[in-house]
Amino acid sequence: MMEKLIEHLSKEIQTVTETTMTFRTRIAFFVWIGPFLILSSIVVGTKGFFRVDLHDFWFQLAMAAFFISYVGLGFLGWLIEHGAWMRCDLLRQKIIEYAKLESVNSIKPEAILHPGMTKNVGYGYLCAFMCLLIGFLSVALAVSRLEFKSPGDGVIATTNGKPVSVILPLKDYEELLASGTKTQAHRR
Repeated sequence: MMEKLIEHLSKEIQTVTETTMTFRTRIAFFVWIGPFLILSSIVVGTKGFFRVDLHDFWFQLAMAAFFISYVGLGFLGWLIEHGAWMRCDLLRQKIIEYAKLESVNSIKPEAILHPGMTKNVGYGYLCAFMCLLIGFLSVALAVSRLEFKSPGDGVIATTNGKPVSVILPLKDYEELLASGTKTQAHRR
C-alpha cells in the first residue's frame, strides 16, 4: 500500500510539471513570436509603406497596455511556477517521509491535501489569460492606428520646418524640388 501511495505522489509531481510546461507553451507564441509575426506581416503586406504617429494617444495607450500585459504575464508565470515547484517540493518531502514509515495508517490526508491551492492556481491562470486578452486587444488597437500609404500617394510639404497640410502627387513633388522654392518637401 505504501508503494502505491509513493507512486501516486510521484505521478502528481509529474502532472504538476507537465501542466506548468503546457502553460509555458501556451503563452510562448504570444510572448516571443506573436509581436514579430504581426510586425513582419505589416511590413510585408504594406511593402514597408506605413507610418506610426508616436504622439497619438490611442497608440501610446495600446503600447502601455501591451507592456503591462507583458510584465503581468511574466509575473503571473513566475507565481504559477513558484506555486508548482513549492507543491512538488512538498510532495518530494512527503515521499521521503513516507518511505521511512512502515504503515499507511499513520498518514493523515490533510498532510498532503491543499484545497486552497487549486483556487490560487485557478486565479493565476485566469489573470494570465486576461493579460493575453489585453495584449491581443492592445496590439489590435496599435495596428488600427497605423497609417498605410502606397509609394505613389505623394508627399507632405513643410514650410520653415512646420507641416503644411498639402499632399502633392509625386510628379508635382519633383517639379517643386526642381523649381528651387524655399519650401521643403519630404516624402511620406
